[in-house]
Amino acid sequence: MNALKRIPARRTGACAVAAATVLLVAGCGGSNDESGSGNDGGPASVKVVVSTASISYAPLYIAVKQGFFKDQKLTVSITTVSGGGATVPALQSGSAQFGFSSVFHQLDAVQQGQKIVSIAAVNTGEGLDVVVSKKKAAQLGLNANSTLAQKGQALKHLKVGVISTSGEPYYVLSDLARAGGVDPSELNMEAVASSAAITAMKTGQIDAMTIGLPVTTEAIEQAGAQILVSCPAGDLPDLHEAPTETVLASASYVTSHASVTSRFVKAIGQAEAYLKANSDQAAETVRTGYFAKVDKQVFDTAWAEIANVTPAEPTLTAEQLQRTVDFVSRASGKKVKATGDQLLGVVK
Repeated sequence: MNALKRIPARRTGACAVAAATVLLVAGCGGSNDESGSGNDGGPASVKVVVSTASISYAPLYIAVKQGFFKDQKLTVSITTVSGGGATVPALQSGSAQFGFSSVFHQLDAVQQGQKIVSIAAVNTGEGLDVVVSKKKAAQLGLNANSTLAQKGQALKHLKVGVISTSGEPYYVLSDLARAGGVDPSELNMEAVASSAAITAMKTGQIDAMTIGLPVTTEAIEQAGAQILVSCPAGDLPDLHEAPTETVLASASYVTSHASVTSRFVKAIGQAEAYLKANSDQAAETVRTGYFAKVDKQVFDTAWAEIANVTPAEPTLTAEQLQRTVDFVSRASGKKVKATGDQLLGVVK
């Protein structure tokens, strides 16, 4: 099957759930209740979906490998789905209890009347890079001295590979486009599986990409790419300190499973604190456990970017989420019909 799918210039709806791959089951035994009951503080099993295999979700991987979920009497199974748009349906249907995905997909769901809430911060700023092939950059006259406006203008001439044409990639590219006076409707996005992105750039099927780390870092090393903009480095200032990746859950689950939710968030908090205090050890844990096939130098480069935007603890506020809401309004050119208060889930 062709890994690329041509996408019209305008944004499409959330992508369908692809065949999911269960990565692991970790934690303690003793509970076969996959719905995640355990509000008496006893053992519980929960399913977690992630939108892609990305270093951005390091706190989740660390919580597994360091036994933080086990300490909370939680057995956690992790499933990778096809893009962030597939996360919300999994939470709504009850096939998963928690999801690691973007606030942008949450916003789409909330504006459609779905009650999905953010319960923990996974980052404190956007973690995506946009990279472009050196050949195409040379043709367009792009270099390290190019302004943000010039880079945004260049998007009119680029086929950009994305894991999902909605949510995070769309808004990042839209913001960059507007900086160059380009309407987002002129974006030329190509849906590409992360596993096929490097080959797609090498063969010229795409000119650029914005896909979760370490794929863009691999593109620099293996496909002759260079950074166009780096969100972790602050190249898009409107995303500075705006949480874009969070732990999502249905509001009803948070209410009916308060103990499980609280313990899950606590384990993520322990993982984030561990990452900040022991960055080198945390990096090796994540690399060997989940990204062993990635070149160590490539991984370390990507890790430095992600570690920079990973919070020291998972607490979220409505004010933080409102920054993301305001960014989406600016990037899309449309008033978002949601507020930070609506996005925030209260964890007791």
